[in-house]
Amino acid sequence: PGYLAVQWVDPIYRVRRVVTGAEGEAYQSVLLATDAPLRRVLEGLVNRGERDAILTPAFRLWNGRSGRRVVVPIYSRENFLGFLIAVIDEEKAFENILSDHAELGYAIAIFEGDEEVYSMRGSSSENEKQWGQDAELHLPGATWRVRVWPKPELLSEIKTPLPELALIAGSLIGLLLFIAIAFARTAYH
Repeated sequence: PGYLAVQWVDPIYRVRRVVTGAEGEAYQSVLLATDAPLRRVLEGLVNRGERDAILTPAFRLWNGRSGRRVVVPIYSRENFLGFLIAVIDEEKAFENILSDHAELGYAIAIFEGDEEVYSMRGSSSENEKQWGQDAELHLPGATWRVRVWPKPELLSEIKTPLPELALIAGSLIGLLLFIAIAFARTAYH
């Protein structure tokens, strides 16, 4: 889920092979265009001799959601052969990655800088200020801030009755003490 297309780009930045998913097929020319930002990323990788996969900056897809490319330089020994580039729909990819956590009672949001790139469905900001915790995830080409907080349903499930029990127990002890004092006064007179 989230996969839109994969392409092989040769060392002189020509697209040689393309495989698209069903959703990406109609938008193949848009997805696979080697635009200026992508070209700068590719040239930078070649100039630095990078061999690790990186994430490119996010871009808007035709459906308004955020897309991203995963770029892998291809080498055979020391010979540079080009790039393997996967185009993904970030929202669908995050939904798939985090699907195991969807029913655990936590809300999750992912930010890049100040921009929210993903928010788990059913998340509300009700407990975010009081209970939210952040962690940074540094990846080649991107730094994400992951924010997690409990959903209201989780807090109501784990809410302890201890304060109410303490109030009731304190009231009973006070009442018993009052009755004991009243009996002591009556017995003394």
